[in-house]
Amino acid sequence: MDATVSTADVKRDRPTGFSRRSSSTGGRRKWLAVAVCFGMLLLLVGLFEAGLRVAGAQPKTATALSAFFHHDASTGWRGTPNVSMTFVTASFAAKTSHGPDGFRKLSCPLPEPSESPADSREIWVLGDSGTWGWGVADGQTYIDRLNEQSDGVVLRNLGQCGFSSLQEYLLLKDLLESDSSRRPAAVYVLFCSNDLPENVNGADQDPPRAYCAVADDKVVVKNHPVPGNKQYSLRGTLKRSSMAYNYLSYYAACAKQALKNKAAGGDMGSPPLPPAEQWRVLTYVYQQIKRVCEARQIPLTMVMIPPIVSRSGHSTTANMHEYDETIRREFLRRCGDLDIPVIDLTDTFREYFEERGPDAEPLCFVGDPHFTARGHRLIADGIRKRVSNSGELVNLLHDDR
Repeated sequence: MDATVSTADVKRDRPTGFSRRSSSTGGRRKWLAVAVCFGMLLLLVGLFEAGLRVAGAQPKTATALSAFFHHDASTGWRGTPNVSMTFVTASFAAKTSHGPDGFRKLSCPLPEPSESPADSREIWVLGDSGTWGWGVADGQTYIDRLNEQSDGVVLRNLGQCGFSSLQEYLLLKDLLESDSSRRPAAVYVLFCSNDLPENVNGADQDPPRAYCAVADDKVVVKNHPVPGNKQYSLRGTLKRSSMAYNYLSYYAACAKQALKNKAAGGDMGSPPLPPAEQWRVLTYVYQQIKRVCEARQIPLTMVMIPPIVSRSGHSTTANMHEYDETIRREFLRRCGDLDIPVIDLTDTFREYFEERGPDAEPLCFVGDPHFTARGHRLIADGIRKRVSNSGELVNLLHDDR
């Protein structure tokens, strides 16, 4: 007769607590393995950090901008007052300072405040990192170069890293409304082609900022007032304090860009032309800037920096030259429609490279599109040349009031 073994008999034959102990032991081993892997990773990162510091390596990416800027509910961020430190990347190490107003420190003092633009000896210059002076030391920005020969009229550097045209408008509006005792004799706004996508970029929100969108055939401002972002301050702290984090984030960004290039089939020709929406938003923002200036009888002038070829001197494809010309023509047309004068520096850059040929000193850092001290000097020379030929503005910069 066959013996039948019941489930109960099997359970009675199994050692008591066997399943529970096996499960518990397996869980502990799993977490122990995770802890060991995590500890090894920390050890490797620590050794990498120590090795970079012992070798005296320079950061691959710039000193965290949170060291120079803080959150602002209106513009997204503003310069931190009285900060002064060396701004460092693999391409440069530049002493960079802010004054008590949070803007880039000038090599000359500001004139006495004036409630009327007619009596003012001050010109305000709005822009992004190219105006702020990314990578150039105190006293070497194009604004400092202009101030060297401004005959008592002082150009005030209101540039802020990463600012869009919309943020420049919000900053100008805030300054004019918050301090009625200080009025500029004129306002200059520097235009770079990256302003176009930044004005409508709602995805890149680290740190957050206001941006524009077209809805129901109207331009509307989004994300304003601007909320804070705690993650940005944590990332900034890591970037400031850890060389290993700086290097790892740099190479991760390089790998990401390489994947994008591969997906594009290796075609690194001219970028796509800005869509009509971006030009429409730029026109709207410039209308707002003109409106606040006209309300206070302040002359407004745009300064155009060439996009790609004309600023680098590279002999590239015809498509890239056409890209530059298309941006230039459209920008001049938009400003013409708004009756805003433009100081176009494209020819200044082209003449520089044509005269010097292959021996021309680069105007931008290697692998970094920002201008060197030589580039800033060329911008100042171009502005000075065109201002001296522009009738009304010549009196502003060179009279003896």
